[in-house]
Amino acid sequence: MSTSPQSEASRLAVKSRLAGSPVLRDAVFDDYERVAALQVRNGLPAKSREDWMALWTRNPAWRDGGGESPIGLVLETAAREVVGYIACIPVAFHFRGRRLRGVVTGSWVIDPEFRAYSMQVLNRVTQNNNVDLFITDTVSAKAEPALGMFRWSRVPSGKWDESFFWITGYHGFARSALRAKSIAHHDLLAYPAALALACHDFFRPPVRSRTKSLTVESCSAFDARFDARWRRYRYTIVNRKAPDPFLARYAWWVESPLDLRALRIASDVFIGEHDFGSFCRKRPVPNATTVRRVLESRWYDAGEGVLHYEICATAFCWQMVRSIVGMLADTGAGRRRPGDLLGVLRARDRSTTGNLAPPHGLCLWDVGYEPGAPPEAAGR
Repeated sequence: MSTSPQSEASRLAVKSRLAGSPVLRDAVFDDYERVAALQVRNGLPAKSREDWMALWTRNPAWRDGGGESPIGLVLETAAREVVGYIACIPVAFHFRGRRLRGVVTGSWVIDPEFRAYSMQVLNRVTQNNNVDLFITDTVSAKAEPALGMFRWSRVPSGKWDESFFWITGYHGFARSALRAKSIAHHDLLAYPAALALACHDFFRPPVRSRTKSLTVESCSAFDARFDARWRRYRYTIVNRKAPDPFLARYAWWVESPLDLRALRIASDVFIGEHDFGSFCRKRPVPNATTVRRVLESRWYDAGEGVLHYEICATAFCWQMVRSIVGMLADTGAGRRRPGDLLGVLRARDRSTTGNLAPPHGLCLWDVGYEPGAPPEAAGR
């Protein structure tokens, strides 16, 4: 039986790769290119280098351990080709007052001709005595028996085919849901759908607990929302005669010319600790304060009529940034003077602010969790 030159070349390539046993070692960040290539040739999506490294470098559990816990394992041939990989992402848990060190495994992938080493890779992961709990959320029907050999078990859970949502913006949620279902005229149908959702929540009887008492335990673990020390928002304005179709979904088109010098002078008023009652939409929360401390407030000229406004504060209140941008735009257009803003700020009266900038120009740009002042914003 004859073989084609192409199949013979493939056979020789495989034989060359199998020469010598591959070595299992700890993964390092310099393995990124070879790990990404392994994932792609096995049909898995590959993250960018920055996003992949952020799984550890921006992970508080990994940093709290001094960055010493391995980021995963790679299976490497004598030719330094990565033919197997599994990620080990550290996480922290609290259970009944005890801190548990956990690892979430993922991206378990082995080239077909090296699948015989799969159990060796998984066994090496579970031999880490510094880990209290191993978790994986990417188990398929084929992989579950293999995990069962190492006494992994399913997490007790309820129904997997039901989801519950706390809807905070009815119109936006309805529009996104209709668009995701590829329903025609989703922008138009979003309005009656939003009204139906709002009526459903308004007239629904309150949810009552089935238990007689509830216990609330304090948790000192990292929380992405409440552990933030500052946040930076960016608002983008396209200020020219013609709109930009590529930025239409992410920027507010203002046709009338804006005086950048007046914008910069006016934006300085907000730096410091003030009561932003004039710029915050009131929430039905008793004794809620609208006092906020702004660390930065500045404008950047990105060229070609694109303006960026960045504001950094320890906390924000509802619609605060959009109210500020709306009033600054009035100032840049000459409808208000920069000196008027201090009076509006001191008035603590929502009716004095005027226009509210549209939401699509607003973006959460950065969040800081480390103590100290935020890094210098880079105008782009």
